[in-house]
Amino acid sequence: MSAWIVDRNHINVMVDFAVTHDLLDDYDRDDFGQMLWNWNYWSINYRYGGKHEAPTFTSSKPEQIPTLPEMFAIVSCYDYQACERPDYEKSDARAFVYLAKIVTGEHSLSGLPWGWVAA
Repeated sequence: MSAWIVDRNHINVMVDFAVTHDLLDDYDRDDFGQMLWNWNYWSINYRYGGKHEAPTFTSSKPEQIPTLPEMFAIVSCYDYQACERPDYEKSDARAFVYLAKIVTGEHSLSGLPWGWVAA
């Protein structure tokens, strides 16, 4: 499976989840989303030799809130897309993925969307 840049809405629902479950740590919504998207871009650049920068991220309240199984899939997908750099394991992005998976609980990915584009 190849790695790719997740949609802005994919990041947005992760930010909303982090806010709802008090996982932002020292970030505000926009900075947290920017950090997540930066790691996704850095990972893709590392994997494919690119030099692309993440666009500026501004959060908004999602119109559709994923279920816990959907959020597990969203976070798992993000983890796969953002994990290429060797320093990812010690990043705030990876720490969020770890905590989010604890909150969502383990779920089968079968039948769940791989990526989130709902507004």
